[in-house]
Amino acid sequence: MTAAENDITPQNGEFAPANQALASTPKDNEIHSGVGVLDKTVKILDALESGPSTLGQLVSATGLARPTAHRLAIALERHRFVLRDQHGRFVLGSRFAELAAAAGEDRLLTAAGPILQTLLDRTGESAQIYRRQGDQRVCIAAVERASGLRDSIPVGAMLSMEAGSAAQILLAWEDSDRLHQGLRHAKFNAAKLAQVLHTRWAAGKPGVIVLACELIDHNGEELLRIMNQYVSDWGWEDEFSQWMANDCTVCTTLVDTIVPGRIRDPKEAAAVAERLGYEDPFLAVREPFQMWGIQGDESLAEKLPFVKAGLPGVFVTPDVTPYKKRKVRILNGAHTAFVPGSWVAGFDIVRDCMHDETVRGFMNTMLYHEVIPTLAADLDVEDCKAFAAAVENRFDNPFIDHALLSICLNSTAKWRARDLPTLKDYVAETGSLPKCLATSLATLIAFYTQELVSREGDGLHLRRADGTEYTAQDDAFVLDFYAAHAGADDAELVHDVLTNEQMWGEDLTQIAGLEEFVVNALTVVRAEGVKQAFANAQA
Repeated sequence: MTAAENDITPQNGEFAPANQALASTPKDNEIHSGVGVLDKTVKILDALESGPSTLGQLVSATGLARPTAHRLAIALERHRFVLRDQHGRFVLGSRFAELAAAAGEDRLLTAAGPILQTLLDRTGESAQIYRRQGDQRVCIAAVERASGLRDSIPVGAMLSMEAGSAAQILLAWEDSDRLHQGLRHAKFNAAKLAQVLHTRWAAGKPGVIVLACELIDHNGEELLRIMNQYVSDWGWEDEFSQWMANDCTVCTTLVDTIVPGRIRDPKEAAAVAERLGYEDPFLAVREPFQMWGIQGDESLAEKLPFVKAGLPGVFVTPDVTPYKKRKVRILNGAHTAFVPGSWVAGFDIVRDCMHDETVRGFMNTMLYHEVIPTLAADLDVEDCKAFAAAVENRFDNPFIDHALLSICLNSTAKWRARDLPTLKDYVAETGSLPKCLATSLATLIAFYTQELVSREGDGLHLRRADGTEYTAQDDAFVLDFYAAHAGADDAELVHDVLTNEQMWGEDLTQIAGLEEFVVNALTVVRAEGVKQAFANAQA
């Protein structure tokens, strides 16, 4: 007889420690019903409420003898109150969800049923809803498509929190500590996707559509390049590479919507929490405008259920590049052109800039007279004008307090990518300087050269004319440059900025008249203020 068997003797039909000295001391907050087996069963369930547990972990958490804990867990498993995950650990089972639904207590299931069915009806695709349980997620409701490829994820199935779109969504709503812990071993990357596709190919399944959503140019092409590199590094079959190239579609996409961040007003956050019935630490603000362009042919639109469902702002196009150019040159270019100067002028949020005739006029003059004309070769001019009008309305959104200083992050690289190409195109097409864009370069320099407080690890600490201290954040070499030029006169400063090829990729003094114009505009900013410089550019 083993030591474990010696430790237990029958007692009232239930196993209990023969040596009472080995029994765990009841905790003060434990509930004793007088039915020992029920109390021990509840101990098991209480322990599993915190997440998956091995048998040893159950024994440690409950204080039960190992054979007792094992026998009760197995019994609970047979009744589906307990299940096993892929690692063999015990987890709470699907029977609880079924009972909660029957009792009318699970509001999530009650709300989810009609929504899942509506998703199935509109898209023809299977749908599931998951609830997080420790480091797993459990499927608590599912609807399946009638034909075709079926996901076949049954209610009660336990899946990892380290992979899958549902896991990403569940993690997004966790507090910061649990979010970081959950992401530590997550496999949401190109390598994991390549492995999933390889498994699918090996099983003889058809190819899939992959929508790349990284906020980089040509994200689909880049994702495919990285996956192909993994295929090469791992020595996988040429046939798989051909299947991935010919049977799968990896789409480049482009998103456009303004997300200024979380709700910063405590009263507003409290009101939202009261309306929702819970506090959400990751609650963010987004404007109503949304655009998601997906690069592909006409047949792709028929395959994407959310496009067929008519999700507003979502469309398939043969090439997202023109939309990217429109967004970068008009929306992003406008931000980068007027925001640094507006901050220096004493403004704090975008909406207030739109309520100032001079600043709004500067932006519109730049967009309609300098930016849009340079886009005529690639884009419909009337469409660009409509987009520019929409941008003005979006910037004037009364419900979004978009902080100027947050937009100013890395403004040097932003001006180079968003505004410099338009300035060069305008010069090439007209033979003259675009006054608003050139003025925006002067106000950008002014943003980095207000009264210097100090150069710190987190950025360049400066003070604007109204006494407000702020931190300019950019690449270290940019901040070091401006810190070193704090005492330079404006002519010297402008020359050194424009000839800094690390900033611009070229010598901007080679653009005829630009250096002199920027020096003069910066002189106006120093003596008369940014708004006067903005007004001069519109004359």
